[in-house]
Parts: sequence; structure tokens; C-alpha cells
Amino acid sequence: MSLTLKEYEKHRDEFIEGCEKVDQGELSFLDFAVSLSEEIKHLSALQDIYKAWLNENVDNITNESEQYGKEGYKGFVFSKATKTTYSYKHIPTWIDLEKKRKELENMAKLALKMVEKRGVSVDENGEIIPLPEVNITSFIKTETVRR
Repeated sequence: MSLTLKEYEKHRDEFIEGCEKVDQGELSFLDFAVSLSEEIKHLSALQDIYKAWLNENVDNITNESEQYGKEGYKGFVFSKATKTTYSYKHIPTWIDLEKKRKELENMAKLALKMVEKRGVSVDENGEIIPLPEVNITSFIKTETVRR
């Protein structure tokens, strides 16, 4: 059912081989990226299936696991965790505050754009509008083209 150590090592070795081929100019960055993206897609789907099975069987797994205590079973300790989330979207005061927050964010973004264009970040009353902090991160985005 799960990847064996040999299968894992096979995937790892194929990855290392692909990296070496790219470094040696035998394989293009783009071709290797396509290969990796396809593999990520398949492994992600497999991971979702595995997680769903574990969650569906959480009571049986944790009940069986309890007999092994803190030492665990084959290096794993299983326990059931719960998560509570709260929604305030139905509370009128929260709705008003959320609207004000969005207005403030938009005002701050506009002020930043003004400053970037050599303008000033002040409102209609001449008060300085605080600018947002800007964090930029880079990552690769992969999309599948429908054919």
C-alpha cells in the first residue's frame, strides 16, 4: 500500500540523475521541470488518498496504538487531534469592522502607489496614511494547459 524503501530510493535516484543531466546540459531545465511537476501532481493525489484513509480510520488506528504507549509502534505514535474554528461572519459588529479593515487596507495600498509615483501618502484631511509593509517572495507557479 505504501511506498517501499526501494521505491522511495528509486524516486530519489531518478531525481538526482535528472539534476545531473540538467547540470551536464543533457536535459533542459524546462523538460525536467515538466517531469517534476507531473510527479508532484501524482504524488500529491496519492498523499490525499492516504490522508483520507488515515482520517477515516482514526479511531481504529488510535485505539490499536494506545497499547504501545509513548514508545510507539515501529517509530510512530498515533493520537487523535481535533481542531476548533470559529466564525464571526454572522455578527453585525464583526461585519462592520471587517468592512472598515478592508477600507483601511485599500487606502494604505493606494497611498503606497502614490508614494511609488513620487506622490504623498495623505488623506483628504492632510493626515498621513500609514503605508503597508511589503514582503515579496518568489516561487514557481505551474499550470496545466488544457488541450
